[in-house]
Amino acid sequence: MQKIITERKCAVVARLQQPEIKDKTEEDVNYHEEISYVFGLCDNYQVTHKNSYSFTLGMHPVIEGIDRAITGMCIGEKLCVTIPGKLGFGDGGRKRDGIKSDHVLRYIVQLVDQFRPTPGPRWREEDGLEIELFVFLLHHGEVIAGMDRVMISMCEGERRRVMIPAALGYGHKGRDNVPGGATLYFDMSSTN
Repeated sequence: MQKIITERKCAVVARLQQPEIKDKTEEDVNYHEEISYVFGLCDNYQVTHKNSYSFTLGMHPVIEGIDRAITGMCIGEKLCVTIPGKLGFGDGGRKRDGIKSDHVLRYIVQLVDQFRPTPGPRWREEDGLEIELFVFLLHHGEVIAGMDRVMISMCEGERRRVMIPAALGYGHKGRDNVPGGATLYFDMSSTN
């Protein structure tokens, strides 16, 4: 997958390797990078060195562009990342590596591993919201069709805020406390 990191967003361009487990902020991660300081295509670059690093996302022990790129990655996923100078080494550059001021960087990064503390079967978020795990099998009719469709594409640990239209929820008849024709909203997280 290629990500072009900008000040406000990143654009996903192409997948290099299929992911397994998605990563999010404030987790300990281990990643491998192949760095090219020459701006060019991901499939046509010269690797200047390879390293593996472990750090906690969101704590900024690495350049901001790498932190942003790894946030949302899955274990095993490999990305080609283009990072503008201001999200790399900025105005000062990095002399020891010959990186000039505001130099655009090109990285190939792979998320190797992650550590995510498990909150348990029931927990309370910082804002007071109480959450309890709901375990079900996909495509066994245990949940509404919209829930099946959302969950099938989620990585372990991924969180999503979803809107499920009535046609993929409880339809025009509704159910219990859900009126007919209701659009459903969920904050979801996938666990193993």
